[in-house]
Amino acid sequence: MGILGFLMKGERSGYDIRQLFQESIGFFYNTSYGGIYPALNKLEKEGNVQKTVVPQAGKPNKNLYSITKRGQEVFEQYMRSPMDPTIVYSDFLLRVFFAQYISQEEYRSMLLEELKRTKESFQALQKVEQTYEVDVFERFTMQFGLSYFQHFEELLVQEIRRLDALQRPDME
Repeated sequence: MGILGFLMKGERSGYDIRQLFQESIGFFYNTSYGGIYPALNKLEKEGNVQKTVVPQAGKPNKNLYSITKRGQEVFEQYMRSPMDPTIVYSDFLLRVFFAQYISQEEYRSMLLEELKRTKESFQALQKVEQTYEVDVFERFTMQFGLSYFQHFEELLVQEIRRLDALQRPDME
């Protein structure tokens, strides 16, 4: 539904849609670059989007997608439908849950790696916040993301400090 939502704002290429995913909702809604084009093809076959081929001199043709009336109705129906429960998928948290099966050194390394990624995600979201003008609804999701990454960083630092203070052999 993210693709239809982006197309509600206007015509876009697959590349444009991918950039929008990465720079706006990518921290809470994941899609791969390889998944966007099959989804666009499916949406086109269903009559929810229309593709316009734009010839470009010396480059491959550019495909621009726009939402159809049917696509707008599908998107609006989705927006009014019951929401799925929020589920956090985290490979990191799954590994932490079972960290008793690795060494303390490996666990600490895992925490440091996640701390680095979290800081990078926070900085990237800050950059997006400073670069793009967002509406009131987009601002809420931006603030959520910034708060999430900031709080997660604090939790990781606390856990690293706790781990460093422990000198228990049973953690090995």
